[in-house]
Amino acid sequence: MQPTFPGGTKDVWDHYVKKEKIGTGKFSRISAAMCTKEGDEGTMVAVKKISPDPQADGINLVGLRELNMLGELQHENIIRLIEPHVHNSTLYLVLEGMLCDVQDCIENERLKITENDIRMIILQLLHGLKFLHSRGVIHRDLKPANLLLSATGVLKIADFGSASSSGELTQTTLNFQAPETMWGWAEYSGATDMWAVGCCLANLLKRGYLFEGDRDSALQCSIAQFLEMSDEFKQVVMSRTTAFLDAGVGQLMDLSQALPRASEEALEMVRGLLRWDPAERWTVEQCLASDFLADFALSQKDCQAFMTRVVAAKHASKPKTRVHRVKRDVGLSLDQTPKRSRLEDDSLVREGGTARTLSFKTPNMNSSSLNESTLLGGLDTSVALSYSTRIRRVAEACHRTPGDAARLMKTPMAKTPMLTLDIPEEDFEESPATRANFG
Repeated sequence: MQPTFPGGTKDVWDHYVKKEKIGTGKFSRISAAMCTKEGDEGTMVAVKKISPDPQADGINLVGLRELNMLGELQHENIIRLIEPHVHNSTLYLVLEGMLCDVQDCIENERLKITENDIRMIILQLLHGLKFLHSRGVIHRDLKPANLLLSATGVLKIADFGSASSSGELTQTTLNFQAPETMWGWAEYSGATDMWAVGCCLANLLKRGYLFEGDRDSALQCSIAQFLEMSDEFKQVVMSRTTAFLDAGVGQLMDLSQALPRASEEALEMVRGLLRWDPAERWTVEQCLASDFLADFALSQKDCQAFMTRVVAAKHASKPKTRVHRVKRDVGLSLDQTPKRSRLEDDSLVREGGTARTLSFKTPNMNSSSLNESTLLGGLDTSVALSYSTRIRRVAEACHRTPGDAARLMKTPMAKTPMLTLDIPEEDFEESPATRANFG
């Protein structure tokens, strides 16, 4: 049976005017657009273009999965599908327009995020997840970049390309990936989504990843620094998979050390969600009844106030200075494709001054390649040392991007990504050696 498309089989741009690109995926590109239909003129939407899979015949099956899911799921905290279009085997999903995603909020250093703001975000996420799980749907790719916020502070869960009503194995974003998916277990449940909720909560509290790794083994080691596995469950894992890595880190680090600003109520919820054994993880109902959320009342006024601060911080973060671009191919390799905006360090661009931007081509991936001597070889030694912390921030930023690391490691990149670092003009040596290095 052929799927039906209420939006028609004509080009979607007959009805919408494209404004700007706001996101990309393996087969998709998301653009902000304005509706030109009579009665809806000026309405802002997001148009997700899903290209055909070259290995499949016809419309992309992942796109069809997302279309079917969104057509069935109607909830305040689930992104709303306005209409689908198909044109030349390319699927277009017209979605309600949103202001930003939670990842944008986490990465904006000028935005103060209070624990009540985090409660507001997590509570809405749990409401949406409760609805999904009641319908037997597992999202399987929850992360801050897939949690969208409207101008009034309403949170919407988005990107249902990995969602399923069955528990078969699929690849998810690495740093939010539950242990059972790394072990290759044939089936998993809503507990996998609950692990991701715990990672999102920790991400908000820390303003960065709690667990980091460029491959499954490294991520397991990172998790093992904080979480202890019982001998009984370890035997179960070892009997079911060969991908288990017994890190044996010795003394565990307490979560309060990694999340020093978190309240005891928030830490209790993180501990309840981040457990090796899926059967022991807190459910949505347990989270809603926890001390962290039980007495919290969601206020429309507070949601609106938060978004007002988000908009103000977003505009304040735009640098107003002239930048010289200097490119240098140093053959680095990273395990994710960073966005330019994710890597800019505004503190390095002095107000009213000028700066040079070092751009590093990154055809492959391995963040261990990032080192001061490689990236700062054109600077005076004393100046280069002062930028060592900035380099580490660049490396960290590569792990905070919304790109899907697991997918990128298996897919050739169409374009060579670039790493950038803004450095004030006066920190460069005007010497023949520098000109030779940086052109």
